[in-house]
Amino acid sequence: MRRFLILPLLLLPILAHAKVVVTIPPQVEVEGEWILLGQIARVEGDDPLMVKELQGTVLGRSPLPGSYRYLRRAQIQAKLRGVELRCPLRVKVTRASQRISPQRVAEIAVAYLRQRLSFARRVEVLNVRVRGEVVLPRGRWTYLVLPSSSRSLGRTSLVVIFRAEGFERRAVVDLEVRAWAKVAVAARRLPRWHLVQEGDVVLEERELSRLLGFVTDFRKLLGKRTKVSIPRGTVLRWDQFEVPPLVKRGRVVTMVLETPCLRATALGVAAEDGRLGDLIRVRNLSSQREVFAEVVDRSTVRVTAF
Repeated sequence: MRRFLILPLLLLPILAHAKVVVTIPPQVEVEGEWILLGQIARVEGDDPLMVKELQGTVLGRSPLPGSYRYLRRAQIQAKLRGVELRCPLRVKVTRASQRISPQRVAEIAVAYLRQRLSFARRVEVLNVRVRGEVVLPRGRWTYLVLPSSSRSLGRTSLVVIFRAEGFERRAVVDLEVRAWAKVAVAARRLPRWHLVQEGDVVLEERELSRLLGFVTDFRKLLGKRTKVSIPRGTVLRWDQFEVPPLVKRGRVVTMVLETPCLRATALGVAAEDGRLGDLIRVRNLSSQREVFAEVVDRSTVRVTAF
């Protein structure tokens, strides 16, 4: 009698295992980088622990957001040995996604430009064209706008980078930008090496797209000197001005040598012009030796040796 009880006892684990049924529809949608059985299937069984373990089974990598791939029945079955699998010969798996419309991309680019041109009285954005489709995983997304050049006016392009769930997509926005603002204009002819004073500059409104290096705050030019002669009515550019030197060539200066234990001075002659912090050549009047010195103020330079 005992021999007849052995066979049923051996079959108990197999029968219990066979009670797990996995049902997968023909089309499913997943989130994340990996396809998990629990995302695409209904897993039924008497053992909750076994069901939970099967739900975490990785079936493969997810397609890109907005795209799809197929899983073959045989491929799934190989991951689920000993389980009753109910699914078609192949399953279409689509990645959950969200699309950022071209209109939204354009709005982001235009808002960025308007912020950069906040000093302008009026800004016009024309001929906006968005290149590139932005499809991201479902969830919260962020963006970063990068200019293709330092100019925000005229014909220009912006790169908008979108990120979501570790995934990145880019779109390029081509546009034409015109802006009007008050800029610094020469009120009179300014000769070369002229130190700028208040009456030398006026503000006039101009369209900016064809201007380079224009100045919107004339106060920043006061005290600077012209590098070239500038006719009356010229829109002023930053590259036409420079900070005047503190020390001029041929000027007698005090050379200061300082160490933790010593401070010595000597008279010297500047061999070249120098601004604050510049290293210039200075000739020691006593030794006639020429050394490099740092400009400290209009009459003082710092040296490391006489």
